[in-house]
Amino acid sequence: MAERAPVTRQHGAPLVALRCPQPDRLTAFTARQAEGRRIGFAFSERDKRADFVAAYPELDALCERIGFGWDHTVADWNCDSGWVMLELARAAQSPPTRTEEDLASASLGELVDHLLRCHHQPLRCELNRVSLLIRHLARAHQHQRDIQALASGFALLRDSLLVHLLQEEMDAFPLCLELEALKLATTRTIEAPLAEPLHFMAAGHLETGDDLDRLGQLALRAGLTNDPDAGLVIRALSAMEQDLRVHTTIENEILLPAGLFACELLARHHPPQRP
Repeated sequence: MAERAPVTRQHGAPLVALRCPQPDRLTAFTARQAEGRRIGFAFSERDKRADFVAAYPELDALCERIGFGWDHTVADWNCDSGWVMLELARAAQSPPTRTEEDLASASLGELVDHLLRCHHQPLRCELNRVSLLIRHLARAHQHQRDIQALASGFALLRDSLLVHLLQEEMDAFPLCLELEALKLATTRTIEAPLAEPLHFMAAGHLETGDDLDRLGQLALRAGLTNDPDAGLVIRALSAMEQDLRVHTTIENEILLPAGLFACELLARHHPPQRP
């Protein structure tokens, strides 16, 4: 019988030798993600009216007023899509922060589903929507140092968050779904999965909410009280910060401990073999 990699510990969690996400993980994740909801909307010119209205119902009236129909993407409908995207970004409202669900007893699969629907997808949309507003604000106030600092800082934060979301969806969340399946299996014939993706998920949350708060302070300090776009950006950054703190709490205080506990149980069923 082939020898298994030795189990080590990091922060009390069992670890096995590092490996890349396996195809079966990605397949399971894709199937679950596709179930019952739209995939791929990211507040971009490649999206259709139905995509925008599904995520931001208040945009239906604006689409009707400007003649943006249901069967085209923004780019297909208007070759000068910049003004359309800006108007959509201005009219959309930040999604409300979801705090009402009691997730303490939720399964790993239910937690992943909630995080994808209520936090990951809305955050992706908001990152792109707010980026549009901030870029427009920076072009309109090219000599305002605080606004330029806001634009460069948000661009870095947006890229970092998008990478982190993708990492969770390609590795940490599929791992949680695999753990859930293994817990329910009557026989376990594979090794306990890695805990590294879960620790990486937690590490990626550090200080992000504080970064958003600092960016909001830059927008406030600019003092652009006569520019309505500045007010939109300030409110959007505040809403994003609040939602991200809830999002982070769910992952760090509920999903992470549950995942590590499942790893621990599986490691006990698969102790390292002695030579």
